[in-house]
Amino acid sequence: MDMKFPFLSPAFGTRAGRRRGAEGFTPLDIDPARDEELLEETRPSREKSEGRKAGLPPIGSIGAILVDANRLSAEDARRVVATQLESDAPFGETAIKLGLATPADIEYALSRQFSMPRLEREDSAVDREVLAAFQPDHELVESLRVLRSQIALRALDAVPALRSVAVMGSERGIGRSYIAANLAIVFAQLGARTLLIDADLVHARQHCLFKLSNRMGLSSILAGRATLSAVAPIAGLPGFAVLPAGPKPPNPQDLLARPLFSQFLRRCEQDFDIVLLDTPAWSLGSSARMVAAAAGAALLLAQTGKTGAEDASEISHEIASTGARLIGVALNRR
Repeated sequence: MDMKFPFLSPAFGTRAGRRRGAEGFTPLDIDPARDEELLEETRPSREKSEGRKAGLPPIGSIGAILVDANRLSAEDARRVVATQLESDAPFGETAIKLGLATPADIEYALSRQFSMPRLEREDSAVDREVLAAFQPDHELVESLRVLRSQIALRALDAVPALRSVAVMGSERGIGRSYIAANLAIVFAQLGARTLLIDADLVHARQHCLFKLSNRMGLSSILAGRATLSAVAPIAGLPGFAVLPAGPKPPNPQDLLARPLFSQFLRRCEQDFDIVLLDTPAWSLGSSARMVAAAAGAALLLAQTGKTGAEDASEISHEIASTGARLIGVALNRR
């Protein structure tokens, strides 16, 4: 799916009568303790450091990371270093040219070197549609980082901060679930504690994308049958978790209308820097409006050929009428 986000328009509506208690909180500050844990994963043990011999790559380098991960033998690492001395080429490029490492190996080492959470290409625990988890350098992911920056500016840095954002769209099939999932990943890669909630209780998708059980989820919590333990951390992506939609209820609109939903989101905001919600299509009833009202902030996703300017304007005014703030409109061009 080729998606571009050339602009994020100013919000059409105004925020009315909602409250937040986050004065002085900077949502995207990186936690030093957590950073230290991430760095520790890439730091060679003392025994390994003391056991290095002349000719091996320096500690913390791509070569050292590959050796410590058993992706490259010490002997092969010496071969690469020796060749480097002759050609003055980067270690990764040299290793690939010699057939001793693959591009995936080098991507792995770089992600470790810069503490960039990502999954290896052969990892099957997450659907390949979650592109940001596997290819953070992809063109689409770069566009999502631009979108992330705008959301941080208009929601997370607002006074008071808006830390729950509903990703909305006029109808099904315009990429809401896809964008919500990938956008959540790029927030987590920035170091933000990120929760992705599937609030589409009828046409749930996030449990499929992240290959999770859907026996417990948001519907279970709103029905009083589950707690925060239904939130699932995603292995290999530190600081990122997903709450599936849960079993399809006979009364989704009633569940989303309960005060418990808003209270639950405020509780989540205590543990996460940002909460992104995948929502039902706006055209399918009042559920999307209830999600926007509970979240307090919304991002409207429009699609060329499917969402007209008049439709976007109408939805934006309706979002404002819920008391939520529309922080922008992202255009999906195919």
